[in-house]
Amino acid sequence: MNNPLTIKGTVIDTDVRLADGTSKQIKSMTEGELFYHAIVDKFLIPLSYDNKYIIIQPTTYSDKTKFVNYMVSTIFNGKDLSLMSNDELEALYIESIGKGYQTVLCNVLRDYA
Repeated sequence: MNNPLTIKGTVIDTDVRLADGTSKQIKSMTEGELFYHAIVDKFLIPLSYDNKYIIIQPTTYSDKTKFVNYMVSTIFNGKDLSLMSNDELEALYIESIGKGYQTVLCNVLRDYA
């Protein structure tokens, strides 16, 4: 899906505010803490506040000092992800991820043709 309005902005993670009000740097977090942060803080909490966006991390950062994340709209083709049927979600996945893989494959094959 080539829709520039899908990405609403970027968010830089260098530290995370914990439930007790303290802060912890990303680089000192365990795998479990990073996973919790990704699922709860970046996905579930934005959805629960009806912000119409989620936060995704597009890649893995090996140095783990800061993460660049995208704020992505939950509205696709005029409909919120939470209101889509399984068939609509599958079609959206094929349209976006599937076309992305197809483009990469065609580019690689063209390079070696």
